[in-house]
Amino acid sequence: MDAQSGAPLDEQLRQQYDALLAGDPITADYERWRELKRLVIVHGLPRDEGFATDIEGSNASLCSLRGRVWKAFLGVENDVDMTKYAALVGRGASHYDGDIRNDTFRTFRGDLEFAQRVPEEKLVRLLNVFINELGSSPGEEKQEDGDNARNGNLPSIRWVAFAFWQNIFFFNKVGRSRYVQGMNVLCAPLLYVLPEPDAYHTFCQLIVRHCPHYMAPQLKGVEKGCALVDKCLQTLDPDLYQHLSSRGITARIYALPLILSLFACVPPLHELLRVWDVLFAVGVHFVVVLAVAHTVLLREQLLKMDMDLMKVLSLRCAPPLQSDLLISVALQLLHRLPEDLLYEIARHPFENPDAPTSLPFHPKTISAIATQVRKQQEQQTSPVRTPRSSSRGQTAKDKPVAKPGTPRQTSCSSSSREPTGSGRARPPWKI
Repeated sequence: MDAQSGAPLDEQLRQQYDALLAGDPITADYERWRELKRLVIVHGLPRDEGFATDIEGSNASLCSLRGRVWKAFLGVENDVDMTKYAALVGRGASHYDGDIRNDTFRTFRGDLEFAQRVPEEKLVRLLNVFINELGSSPGEEKQEDGDNARNGNLPSIRWVAFAFWQNIFFFNKVGRSRYVQGMNVLCAPLLYVLPEPDAYHTFCQLIVRHCPHYMAPQLKGVEKGCALVDKCLQTLDPDLYQHLSSRGITARIYALPLILSLFACVPPLHELLRVWDVLFAVGVHFVVVLAVAHTVLLREQLLKMDMDLMKVLSLRCAPPLQSDLLISVALQLLHRLPEDLLYEIARHPFENPDAPTSLPFHPKTISAIATQVRKQQEQQTSPVRTPRSSSRGQTAKDKPVAKPGTPRQTSCSSSSREPTGSGRARPPWKI
C-alpha cells in the first residue's frame, strides 16, 4: 500500500484484479462485475506492459491484464475459438477491401509503437473478417436501402451465430453490418491490447451488443449522441451552451468524431487506453458525458472568443488527451445530470433500447439487476412495522397522536435510502 496516497501498489493491485477475474473471492458474476468496475474507476490498472500480439494460442494467459478486463466488461468469453477465426480469415477479402485499405494505412499514423505492434495487414484482415461474417454486400445494401425508403423500415434483420457466446446467447438478432469509415480506429486499440482472435471477438461484441445504433445508416446513434451532448451542456452549463448555439455551433459539428471513434481520434494512444478502461466499466454511453467534459474543459478559451470558435473546438487544434483530468470531470458531471436525461443517455446506443436483446450484459447479470430492482420496489411499497413490544402497557391516552399532515415513515423515506436530486432512489446502472 502506498503510504502517501493510500492507493494499493501495482503488484497488490494486479493481484486483486487477477483474483477477481478468476472468481476469487467473489463468485457471483454481478457482484464481481461491480467490484471490477469500482477498481477500474477508483484505482485504474497497474502498469501493464505484457501485451500479447501473437495469433497462436488465444487463451486468457496470453492476454494482458487490460485485455482481460476489457473482455470481462464487454462480455467476451475468456477462451475464444481461434480455429473459427482462422477459418474466417481463409475466406479472403470482402467486398469492402478497397474501402478498408483506404482507411487502415492512416490509422494512428505517426505512432511508432502502434505501427510496430499492429501491422496494417492485421487491421485489414480483421475488418474483412468482420464484414464477411456479419456484413452485407454493396448490392444487398442498395436493395435494403430501397426497401427502407419505400417501406420506412429499418435494415432487414437476420439471425447471426456467434461462437464466442457459446452457452450465453447462441444467436443475436442484429441488423446486417456494413463497413463504416472509422471502424479502423475502433478496432485498432483492441489489436494493440489483445491477440488478434480475441480482438476480433471483442470488436464484434462492441459493435453488435454495446453500440449497434452507432453503425446504423446515417449514423443515427452517433447523431443522437451529439444531440445529447447539446442537451447536457444546456443543463449543466447554460452560459457555455448559449455562447456556442448563438453562433450556430452544435455538438454535431465538433463532437461527432469523438463519439463515433469513442475518443480514439484524440492522441496519444496510451492515454486513450485509460479512457477506454473507464468507458467500458461505466458503459459505452458514457462517451456522451466524456464529450461534454471535453467541451467544458475548453470553456475558458471559448467564452473569451466571439469568432473562430472552431479553432479551439477542432480536433486538429485539440490539446493532447489527458485521461485522468477528462475522466475526473466527466464523473463529476455524470452525478449532476438529472435521472431522466441520464436514462436517455444510457439508452441511446441501441436501436430498440426497451428490448431484452439490447441489454449488453450476461444473463446472470440481468437476472441480478432485476432481483435488486424488485427488492427496491418491494421496500418502497411496504411500510416499516413498529415492534409490538413498544405498544404494550400503553393506553390509548398514552399513545402518541400523529399530527395532521405528518407523513408516515416508510422504508422508502429519505432517512432510509440514498437521496438523489429528484428524490428517487438511485437506479442500479448509475455509479
